[in-house]
Amino acid sequence: MILKNLVESEYKDISAEEEKTILTKKNKSVEKLLRIYEEGLENIPDQLSKITDRDFESFNGIDRILQRHNCVSYTSADITEFCMYLPTYESHPKFIDSGIFLSSLIYLHYERTKQKEEYLLPINSFTKKLEKICLSNDGAHVRIIGSVGNNFGEYMKSGTLILEGDADNCVGYQMYGGNISIKGNVLDRLCYHMMGGTVTIHGNIKGDMGHFIQRGKIIVYGDIEKINSIERWNSNVVLIHKDEIIRGRRISPEKDILNKKN
Repeated sequence: MILKNLVESEYKDISAEEEKTILTKKNKSVEKLLRIYEEGLENIPDQLSKITDRDFESFNGIDRILQRHNCVSYTSADITEFCMYLPTYESHPKFIDSGIFLSSLIYLHYERTKQKEEYLLPINSFTKKLEKICLSNDGAHVRIIGSVGNNFGEYMKSGTLILEGDADNCVGYQMYGGNISIKGNVLDRLCYHMMGGTVTIHGNIKGDMGHFIQRGKIIVYGDIEKINSIERWNSNVVLIHKDEIIRGRRISPEKDILNKKN
């Protein structure tokens, strides 16, 4: 019940006593996930740049590790609770790559259940930003409370990602479809190599965007620092800045599902 109440309040204003209660009443599924996470954290590849969307299902053999530990029946609530324990691992040199593990848990759970409800990731208590969160997302609806590092929504195929915070570089890199909504600011290389989908930025873009973009829609409500390659964008690309069409055909941002109050 405490976890449910915290989820409904989006993990805001959590008292120290409430947090202590949750952390001392760890359920068995979360205990298994933590053991698997510790094993996976040690085996995260050093050259993350070599990982492609085609390799996703074999990241660290997480799916095989889950089966070996008989931990394939975890729930989305278990993933939410699992996030609360991650700050204790922040001293690990590969902690920022924990986003790969979270991506795997969501990806595999969604493949098994086709869950329609949101996955909630409360990471606003972290001092370090996780990278590659929601990597290769394909259908899941995920809400993240907090800010993220690089490569948020990379290789995304479908689904919805809502980030209540800021994002660093390479948001939506080579995404093929789906919707990303970021309530805060983003840094550089937004939507590079984008192949489809919609990205909505409610804050500012502090770098370049749309390099080698092929298809998709970008809606920006804040300021855009620069767009170096807009003259090379084709007619399949739409950019709407502060409700003004900068490039592409008219598509009303008011009709975009991610611009409605959530």
